[in-house]
Order: sequence, then C-alpha cells, then structure tokens
Amino acid sequence: MEVELQGAGQAVAPAIAGEGALSVWVGLRASDHEMFRESMPVSYVISMDDDPPGQIPYLSVEAATRHHGCWSNDELETVVGGASFRPFLETLSDPARPVNILCYHSLPELEWFAASHSHVRVLASPFALKRRFDDKFGFPSLLDAAGLPSIPSLVIPCSACDYKTLARELGPSLVGRLRIGASGNATFRIRSAQDLFSLRLRFGDEPLALSPYLPGPSFNINGFIGKKVHLAPPSIQLIGEEPLATTPFAYCGNDFAAMSSLPEWLARNILDTSKRLGDELQKAGYHGVFGVDLLYHEQSKTLYALEVNPRFQGSTPTLCRYHLSHGQQTLVHSFHAEPSQSQQLEPVNASMMLLHNRSNAPQTIATHIPSGLYRYRWENDGFRLLPLAGDSAFPTQADQVLVRGCPQLGTTVSPQATLFRIEVLGSVLNPATLRLDANSNRLVRDMELLAWQKAPACAA
Repeated sequence: MEVELQGAGQAVAPAIAGEGALSVWVGLRASDHEMFRESMPVSYVISMDDDPPGQIPYLSVEAATRHHGCWSNDELETVVGGASFRPFLETLSDPARPVNILCYHSLPELEWFAASHSHVRVLASPFALKRRFDDKFGFPSLLDAAGLPSIPSLVIPCSACDYKTLARELGPSLVGRLRIGASGNATFRIRSAQDLFSLRLRFGDEPLALSPYLPGPSFNINGFIGKKVHLAPPSIQLIGEEPLATTPFAYCGNDFAAMSSLPEWLARNILDTSKRLGDELQKAGYHGVFGVDLLYHEQSKTLYALEVNPRFQGSTPTLCRYHLSHGQQTLVHSFHAEPSQSQQLEPVNASMMLLHNRSNAPQTIATHIPSGLYRYRWENDGFRLLPLAGDSAFPTQADQVLVRGCPQLGTTVSPQATLFRIEVLGSVLNPATLRLDANSNRLVRDMELLAWQKAPACAA
C-alpha cells in the first residue's frame, strides 16, 4: 500500500534548525513521542494515527486516508511506504547536524538511510532480529535456551488440521497462532471442528502453531537491553475484556497497579523469567526496548512466557508517562544514558485501557475527543468529560483520565480496530476477579458512546 502522508509536516526546515542532535519519532501513535520529552525531545513525528503532537510538525497515514485500521506493529511499514517519506528523509541528509531516529521498531528503509549517512543513527535493534524474534514458531527454542518451561505445541498447515486428532493429543480446548502477529490479531480459540474449519477457509495451507488452552491471568513486562538488561515493573494484561473488545485474545490494556494485590513471589518469577529471556536476546545482539507476555497457569502452578515482543509495546508509553509525571527516570532514558547497573524502576500506580470498535461493521467518528487530560463525572443529564488546563503527563486524581489517539471527526474506524486509549491513576480491576471493576466498566461504555454519537454539549 502506498499513500501520500499528510499532516502539519510541510514546514520541515524550522524543525531541524538549531544546535544539537535532531530526534525523529517513527511509530504507530504520534503521542508516543512524549516518552522522550525529558531525555531526547522529539522534533518531528511520523505516525500511523492522526493525533497532532502539539507544535511538533508531523506526517500521518490516517490524515491522508481518513481511515483508522486494525494496526499492529507490522503496519509501520505502511508509513515508510508513503510517497512523502523518502523526500522527508532527504531533508535529514545534511551532515551538519546529527540525527537520531527513534522508532517503534527498525525498518530496512531506515537502516538503508542510516548506512548511507554517517550522521544518522537508528536507535533500535536491526530489523532482521526483530523479524527473527517475532516468529512465534521459533519461540520454544528461545525458551529452551533460557531454561524455561514451554506449553506443548504442534506446527502443522491449517489444511491438515483434524480436530478429533488434535483434541486427543492436546485436549479439546486449543489455541492456534500464526507465525507473525500482534495485539491478539493472529491468535485464535479453537473449541470445535467448526472453529478449525473456519481457520482452514481463511488460511488454507498456512502453518498454525497449536497448543492446549490454559486458563489463568496474563502478564506483561517492559524492558531495555543495552550493556545490561533493565526491567520495569510488570502489569496484569487486559485480554479480551468484553466492554473493551469482542474477540477473545484482543489486547485491551494493562493494569500496573493491580500487581500490588498479587503475591510477591509471582512478581519475582515474572522478573526472573523476563531477565533470562532478555539475556538470550542480548546474546543475539538485540538492543533497545523489548517486552514479554506471560501466563500463570494456576492448576499446574507454572508461569509460562508466551512470547517476546522485540519492539516498543502498547504499554510502554503509559509506563513512561507515569514515571515522567513523578519526576522519575523512564525506561527509554537508557537510549540517552544507560545506567551502569541493572535498572529497577519504581512501582507504577496506573492503568491503561484500549477501547475498540466492537461492531462487525466500520463506524464513523461522530465526536472527536482531543488528546488531553480530563475530569469525568456523571450528572443528571448524563456523562460529562471536562478538559483540564495544563500539561500534566498523567492523571493525578482518581476522577481524571488521559485520552490519547481518538480519530478525527468523520474518520472511518474498521471493525475490531482500536478506537482510542485512556490512562488512569490506580487500578481498573476488581481484585477478586481480575476483571474490570464497575466504575471502569461504566467509564469505558460512556466514552465509547461519546465517540460514536454526536455530542455537542460535551465539553470535549
């Protein structure tokens, strides 16, 4: 796909004038540039979404197409495929000023440009390593190298799958995974021959990794690999939450605060498992931000690492914004100045939720909620969202919400695509069930309605 990138990015020259290195963010979300505001302030943004980053010039796929799709990490290649991208790179070719390209993950186009211009650095691990560790079929060998347990699995073509045979070998409830995927978009629950038949129709001879479905809470952790492996506090991962999405494995956010209600030994196990995987990535030459998804199977009392994410994650910006708001060093500060010792960041009393288009049809944004900090409340006439003045990086009170990435008015949103993200102080989960609590459930539903229904009375 080739698109003409658009946005407030026509005046490139003023952004690259001045002293010191120029930093450019290339990512799925424009707002993610905020992670670097203390360590490596960004002067230009190139993104999939159309979320104007203040006074910073930017280019956007969504601004050109007025379409908001089911973007995963591989969609970043659409950005560099845009007709405006190569001319933009050429504006960075003047060797008088160093250029740092910060990106969700590296891309061949960026690596080619950096190799041709000695003053340009791509601050990410090589794209070849990203592709290697994104391969779900190769993950068991990584677990073996790290001395970690793995869930039994088989890799066979979809067309050769027989449910009765698989059920006898792996159990009646299965999980199928394609080789490459993110945000749950390539993971499927299989509970019948009909489920398997549907996958055969969709994917034909494409191979599928099949394993038993194991119930249990899901966790996620962010880390940075430099000279050492640095880990941030883990979070409970929100997967397939009904008020946020409709598919069973959809990634719906992270609750860092709820970790305090779980046993300390579990958090230590998550950190140890992630450190061992990080060590293996480091041996392979990986450098930069990475993440690990994990599952705790209560019946066998086993923590399983499900996959590594060789890139920035959806939870990374929330983590960094929270630490910035508390005057603490962030995970991504290591790009600028890596600590001499393995870094252990402060606990995080925060949560992030991703709202999706839960309809089976495209929908159009009727009320655009500008990115910013809001106070919310319920009054006699309904839900109210009140913008707050200032430039706070994160909510400071329980009745505040930070909104990021709501599509512009009139944008078409694909079925199951992320609608926007909201970040809040504290936990959003009921500690007894680890499901969304009543207040968070109500907040999510009313904010979803606000986006789909024209609401001129809303302060947003």
